[in-house]
Amino acid sequence: MVKTRAIAFVNRFGEKRTGGNARLSWHPGGKYTLPVAGRDHIQGHVGAPVALLEYGDFECPVCGEVHPVVKVIQDRLGDELCFAYRHFPITSVHPHSAHAAEAADAARAQGRFWAMHDLLYENQDALEDEDLAQYAVALGLDARRPMTSHK
Repeated sequence: MVKTRAIAFVNRFGEKRTGGNARLSWHPGGKYTLPVAGRDHIQGHVGAPVALLEYGDFECPVCGEVHPVVKVIQDRLGDELCFAYRHFPITSVHPHSAHAAEAADAARAQGRFWAMHDLLYENQDALEDEDLAQYAVALGLDARRPMTSHK
């Protein structure tokens, strides 16, 4: 079994937390959990020696600032990294965040979650329903196909 050298993650407030030699990640509310295949949106291998877990809100400006940083980390660590993303829309502050998360999950049902994820973060100022529909078309998604559970 490979021990994790380090973990790092960003919570919904953009706070960075790190630790060493453990496969745990902070969960809002204080519970520690692992990235879970089938539940989380994952890039990389779940058993990679480094895990990065983000609780994200597509409309959050801090999450938007973190997006390119995550891309750099992924490029530098390659196969050594498991990046997991969990939706954490804060609708009281970001009224479009829930619909954006739903659009990303609809894209997941058609194998395009990460493409939609990137489009949403790259276009945080345009998350109206009409914008989300345009992104679906741009990604070649079937708009008639219903959103399915992201299990």
